[in-house]
Amino acid sequence: MGRKRIPIVGLLLAAGSLTAAADPLVMSGLGNGLGWNDGSYYTGYVTLTFDGGNYAALCVDALHDTFGNSWNAVYIPLTDAADLAKVMQAYFSITDPAIYLPKLYADVIGWAELSAGVAETVNNNIQHSVWAQFDPSQYADTSQLYQLAQIAAPNGYGSIPNPTGGQIPINLDKFGLLVDANYANGGQLEQAFLIDGPPETPEPASLALAGAGLGGLALLLFRRRRAA
Repeated sequence: MGRKRIPIVGLLLAAGSLTAAADPLVMSGLGNGLGWNDGSYYTGYVTLTFDGGNYAALCVDALHDTFGNSWNAVYIPLTDAADLAKVMQAYFSITDPAIYLPKLYADVIGWAELSAGVAETVNNNIQHSVWAQFDPSQYADTSQLYQLAQIAAPNGYGSIPNPTGGQIPINLDKFGLLVDANYANGGQLEQAFLIDGPPETPEPASLALAGAGLGGLALLLFRRRRAA
């Protein structure tokens, strides 16, 4: 299986099969927007444009290559147990949530630590520690993300110390993975990214209630105008 991340050279546009539930993902702003890298791969945040928004994304997948800077992706919230289990099986052949969930909690800690603003060396250590969660044969968790997650946010909720003072809140509800839209179909997969997730789309029932409320308001205003 190919080694992953984003090579410093050779970013080519990748074509992916269209999926109804997928949206195009475009990757830019490599290496925290500064081109930071470990000599072989870009490290730290990349900027992803997806579903009309720009996101600071952290690659969690050291097991797959990136073959371009655009492909079709889907967003899987970390709280979506059913779809998350399918993603973990497709990407890492891990089926036990007791194994993959703590690793994902550690990745969330890594994302949060980068958000505090770090130097390039620290950035690289955090990235390697994130990659170590699912590829321990190639990387080591020198930043002890796994241990910190177990202490500070064992179920994905809590807070970690901010290097500039105070605490950084950890809220699993806000995080999700952007994964290759073809993850359920087998075959070659583009790498997976952790993002501070897109805003939630209102449920159809909520939209209906909102529409009914607006309709009632319009009717009330209409009646008032007629009375006047």
